Amino acid sequence: MATEIIKIPDIGDISAAEIIEISVKVGDTIAVDDTLLVLETDKATMDVPSPIAGTVSKINVQVGDKVSEGSDIIYVDAEVSESATAANESPGADTPVAEAPQQAAAKSLPPLPSSQYWYLTSVAQKALKLSNCL
Repeated sequence: MATEIIKIPDIGDISAAEIIEISVKVGDTIAVDDTLLVLETDKATMDVPSPIAGTVSKINVQVGDKVSEGSDIIYVDAEVSESATAANESPGADTPVAEAPQQAAAKSLPPLPSSQYWYLTSVAQKALKLSNCL
């Protein structure tokens, strides 16, 4: 687990916002987009969602604090998924190469009935004749 610092995201032209609620506590397990805290400005209130999943290890703010964009608010022991770990590893010789999207799409299409195949073939032939005339 790596410790990540969650900061206040871009909140627009607001120089400072007041924390009116902290929705998590130390030891809580959080998921991506879980509400961490609620900010209030002169014009609105807004939730601050978690950009990562993990376990809250430290809360760096309190209710009533004024914060601005980039302020450190919460420390999280981030969960490292197996897929993220696998994505960071370089592919080895035994790793299969992904198919081109067109090849994958062609394999997934069902065969045409002979009546439709004939129609498509005749349309293609007419298109070829027209393109040769130009």
